Amino acid sequence: MTLTLHDGKEVKLSSLQGKQVLVYFYPKDDTPGCTVQAKGLRDGWADLHGAGLEVYGVSTQDAQSHQAFIQKYELPFPLVVDADGAVARAFHVPLRNDVATRQSFLIGKDGKIKQVWLEVDPKEHAAAILAAAKS
Repeated sequence: MTLTLHDGKEVKLSSLQGKQVLVYFYPKDDTPGCTVQAKGLRDGWADLHGAGLEVYGVSTQDAQSHQAFIQKYELPFPLVVDADGAVARAFHVPLRNDVATRQSFLIGKDGKIKQVWLEVDPKEHAAAILAAAKS
């Protein structure tokens, strides 16, 4: 699967084998819960990145919206443009009114899904991710 990032670059998930990868889906840029979640990951970035974790946020907003969200909150990780919902569907993430539900997937170094969060608490998400990445 190829992810198109907010800056137009593309990343193949298969090229990340050997690294742990968090792919997290969120409803919309710059909304209350999504902002809390993104800021939590930003604030925990040193620990997450130090644990060797790559982070990709995914929503159905366009690149311009993602770039504004990244700049406003100084997010250190890329956001994936999933305007047609194809990435969400590939991960079996439900779309409601063309908006992804909040779910996260931790992919292990072997390229297999290590853990799934179907219910995400935006405030506690970064700590849960870090604990899972270290296990």
